[in-house]
Formats: sequence, C-alpha cells, structure tokens
Amino acid sequence: MLAVLSLVVIEKIINVAIASDPITQLNLQVLTGKTLRIVIGEPRLKIDVLFNEKRIRFEPVLQKSAIFESKAEGLAHHLPNLPNATIFAKNLADLFTQIRQNSLSKYPKIYPDEFDPNEEAETQFLAEVEQLLANFEPDIIAKLQPLIGLPLASQLANLTDFLAKQTQKNG
Repeated sequence: MLAVLSLVVIEKIINVAIASDPITQLNLQVLTGKTLRIVIGEPRLKIDVLFNEKRIRFEPVLQKSAIFESKAEGLAHHLPNLPNATIFAKNLADLFTQIRQNSLSKYPKIYPDEFDPNEEAETQFLAEVEQLLANFEPDIIAKLQPLIGLPLASQLANLTDFLAKQTQKNG
C-alpha cells in the first residue's frame, strides 16, 4: 500500500514538472499510447510507465495472479498490457544513473543469436524516451513561486543550479 502511494506522489511530482515544460509536453505526444516497463532488481519492482498526451502514469505490474483467479483468467487479464519496451536496472541508483546518462539498458537477451522482430521498434522507442529525457528542463521554481514567494523561490533556484553543477562534476 505504501509503495502504491509513493508511486502516486512521484507520478504527481513528475507530471507537475512536465506541465512546467511546454517543449516536453510537445515531445510527449509522440509517445502517446506507448508503455515502458521498468524492471528493478533490488528492491524487486516492476512498473509500467504509460505515456499520455500531456502526462505520464505509473502502474505497478502484478507479479502473480490473484488467489481465486484461474490461470486462464489471469493470463487474459494481463496480456493486453504488454510494454513497447522493457528496461532493466539493478537498483534505484542504477536506474537514476541510466536516466541521467541517457543510456537506458534493455532487458538482457538470454540467447545471443535470438531473433526478435520487435527489436528495431523497441530500440526506436527507447531512443525517443532518451531524447525526451535529454530535453527535459522543467521550470518547477516558476510553479512554486506563487506558493512560496519570490525570495525563497530564487534561493531554491540557486540551490538547484548548485546541485546540478555538483552532479555534473561528480558524474
């Protein structure tokens, strides 16, 4: 329950940031109707990111079917939710590093010679997501200014600029 509430809060924060960046909103229209699955090793977590015209939505992926649900019902219920691409991260820090460096890693292939007819479309979709992330420059400070006032908003802007420079130095 707490994990779902955390996803809702993170989704809301990201959507406020998207709303503050009109260029990202335009670029998001290309991804409308597509799904990106994020698989994290530790903690074990699978999340579908659903792209809409002006926002995104997070949906946790159910690991198993319900107790009273037959296997056929469970399969039929989950088949339409196949993602356009799946990325894998060892942990949350690895996921954030991939996002920051624009190097989303696809799910590793089990067999190296395996033919995947959707691989080209998946690679194209991941390239579009990486481009969206690279051009993402939200102006959250402008959104917060009416709530917290100009002096505090300018101090917050200075702090975020400083932190961005520090992460570029260290990363």
